[in-house]
Amino acid sequence: MITGLVWLVVNWLLDTIVLIGLLAMAPLDYITQIGVRYLMIPAMIIAAGIIADDAAQQYKHKKFPRG
Repeated sequence: MITGLVWLVVNWLLDTIVLIGLLAMAPLDYITQIGVRYLMIPAMIIAAGIIADDAAQQYKHKKFPRG
């Protein structure tokens, strides 16, 4: 979760500098066109972690036949 939040903040910071600062994009345009999409980054990382944890738990409890 921490990794996703760090990426979110870094992307917002860089976009603020470049898109809003240098290119003079309106803040409302940035939020509606780009900024909200970055919320998907932590969501994807959390989902991947849950899936990986579930797969590890299933593998741990699985009994393999001998032979």
